[in-house]
Amino acid sequence: MGVFDTSLQIRDWRWLVLNEFTALMIMLTRSNEGLRGAPAEDILRTLHWPEKLGRAELQKKLMEFDTYVKPLGLQVRVNPLNDHWFVAFHQEMAEFSNQNPFGGKPRLPATLLATIICMVKYGNRVPISSIQEIRKKQTVLDDLKQLERLGYIEIAQEFVTITPLIGYQLDLINLFEALNDQVSKKVTTTDSNIAE
Repeated sequence: MGVFDTSLQIRDWRWLVLNEFTALMIMLTRSNEGLRGAPAEDILRTLHWPEKLGRAELQKKLMEFDTYVKPLGLQVRVNPLNDHWFVAFHQEMAEFSNQNPFGGKPRLPATLLATIICMVKYGNRVPISSIQEIRKKQTVLDDLKQLERLGYIEIAQEFVTITPLIGYQLDLINLFEALNDQVSKKVTTTDSNIAE
């Protein structure tokens, strides 16, 4: 009877992991009105984990799940704009950066990048004037309207809000790290030139 109980526990453990991974796959691949995946709170609630203790366990489980789906060409990512965890193809991010969804118009990604940079300073409500200042243009309203039609931003009076769409298509964390590296290099170069 003891041996039977052990095998039952092992089977139950495997069933539990399978159910957790199944629940994660369902939650992280769902798509609804431009949103993908699920916020941590929804995942914790679905897995019946308490909020405080569950966050650390969730991070661990998402790393395990990422390892589990890698052979399928998938990866677990988080959209920093809305804190939704989602599953994406490895190539999905690379293909977005290689293709030009802006129809060969380099001013649109430049305006979007300026908007993202302003977001760091102003938060999610970016004044249009600050984007114009970075772009060194009298007006960027046409570019912003085109970006709004593409679903990347929303315009409200004199302010722009970035939608979560860009967080699904662009690795913003790596973008911010690359921008930080560029700024650091520029500061270091300037400091060494002053020292000479």
